[in-house]
Amino acid sequence: MPRTLALDYGLTRTGLAWSDPIGLTAQPLPTVATSGLLAELARRIAEGPVSHIVLGWPTRPDGQPGLLTPHLEALEAELRARHPSVGLHRHDERFTSRLASQAIAQAGTRSQRRDKGLVDQVAAVLILREFLARGQ
Repeated sequence: MPRTLALDYGLTRTGLAWSDPIGLTAQPLPTVATSGLLAELARRIAEGPVSHIVLGWPTRPDGQPGLLTPHLEALEAELRARHPSVGLHRHDERFTSRLASQAIAQAGTRSQRRDKGLVDQVAAVLILREFLARGQ
């Protein structure tokens, strides 16, 4: 069965997570350099296969677009052009990085707490869990 893939996008690196084949759990994937993101997504889409991509959408606490919104809009357009059969979904990612940092602080080691790539992975897992819980 196809998987759902989630992204916690950043200018330098992007956290990734994907669902198990039946869509019940969210599993972290290695964080990738954003410069290689499109190639990694193409590989994951072919490998998965992937039927949906959830884009963690940067929104400020007041609901206004975040600083990364133009970058996500460009990525979304590129993904639509390259992978028209994959459904794209925007998911409000407010506070996911903060929640990921808190979870790592509570359960992780000192080196894990300083690992920004791990924070991105956990944030992607949180985005995907919320999306799957909504039954989409």
